Amino acid sequence: MSDIENLFPPPEETLVESNYPDFISSYISLISGDPNNPEKFKGITDAPRDFIEASAYFLISTFVGRKFVYVNLPETNIFSSEEELFGGTLLNLWFLIIGKSRVSRKTKGVVKRIKDLIKEINPDLQLSQAFTPEYLIKEMASKSERSKTGAVTHCAWVDDECAWFFESLQKKDYMAMSEEFLCKMYDGEDYARGTIGRGKEYISNPYLTVFLASTDYVTKFLNEISLQKGFLNRIIYVMSKRERWLPRRTDKLTEDEKNEVRYIVTFLRNLHEKREGTAMTFRHDAKVLYEDFEKRIEERIEKENLEIKEGYYANLPDFVLKIACLNRIARLKVAEIKSTNTLIVEKEDVKKALAFVKKIERWFEGVLEMRVIKKKPKKQETLDRIYKIILSAGVEGITRTDLLKKSGLLSRELDECVKTLVESSRVNELSLGSTGGKPPRKYFAVELMKRKK
Repeated sequence: MSDIENLFPPPEETLVESNYPDFISSYISLISGDPNNPEKFKGITDAPRDFIEASAYFLISTFVGRKFVYVNLPETNIFSSEEELFGGTLLNLWFLIIGKSRVSRKTKGVVKRIKDLIKEINPDLQLSQAFTPEYLIKEMASKSERSKTGAVTHCAWVDDECAWFFESLQKKDYMAMSEEFLCKMYDGEDYARGTIGRGKEYISNPYLTVFLASTDYVTKFLNEISLQKGFLNRIIYVMSKRERWLPRRTDKLTEDEKNEVRYIVTFLRNLHEKREGTAMTFRHDAKVLYEDFEKRIEERIEKENLEIKEGYYANLPDFVLKIACLNRIARLKVAEIKSTNTLIVEKEDVKKALAFVKKIERWFEGVLEMRVIKKKPKKQETLDRIYKIILSAGVEGITRTDLLKKSGLLSRELDECVKTLVESSRVNELSLGSTGGKPPRKYFAVELMKRKK
């Protein structure tokens, strides 16, 4: 049995509280260790602390569901015939952690802990791992169909190797459908579509949180248009390296660590089992601090040419708002959770959110750099390979037909490569005589032609 299964408190047990001031610091100290108290909190993994911090935010985001909402009129349906107590911003977050295989401990150090907690509290939240965008829609629609009419379709997608999913989004059949669907899921909007085999599929009141992990290989599939305008700018990309190496821990949890395990499970379970909704708002000084950041971002968007960054920067204020609300929830005492109907976000919660979002900006810059690194070598490698084939043909050159056979490229791909080589003055192209149709072409390496002269 896992520590979580062993330590989960029975219903009659007194609610336990943490040694730390909030859920976030409790979770980080349990999983990563506490350098200020290493005897009591040794740490369970040497995965990057940034990954563990992201995990903590994801867990709160997952288990609050639609029960905690930041109240604001622009996101409230004022024309609804249903009587709404409040409406506004949902607190769901989507994460993609990126790190090297094994050394970043993505699977056992990070993702496994999240899955263990979801399994302990409500395994039905977890979506299947092996799906395409098509299967994701099908599974969420199935969950919605099984729930009561008007109920929340509450799901968490957690996967420790997701590059295949983003690769599948490159297919034209998936791209348009997936963009609309994923954007609606993030925004918590109902989704409906008709299918030939299954009839109409409908997802009502969705609340989807996402925590994915991959190597930097995934960055080559991050489509530029989706980063600017689509669902990819709604994802928090976390790129980090571990600070130290730790041997695999074999001793049991300390008594203090056991207490934090009890606290973490009890805290999240009470969030999940909460029946009444909680309206959240900002205290005046917190609101001023948040709005100052929002104004600065909007000024940058208006005055600077951010290009591919524009869509992502537009979402930074929303990240601050959501994370500030989660910071406030994280400071609740376990005993307060179920009875809290209104909650005020303080200035300290916004400050902490701004510090985290500063890291989000840095991580996104890293993703953009990685996209360039991943794309350029492949193209350059192909160009060099094509040039070597042409060079090896000698002064006689090589026909396009023979070059197609030797390169193994598609016709369009070859033409793009040859065009680049011609424009860079590495290759000369000669059109041969033809009796009809498109004239055949022959290619020569410029450096051989110069030697011949």
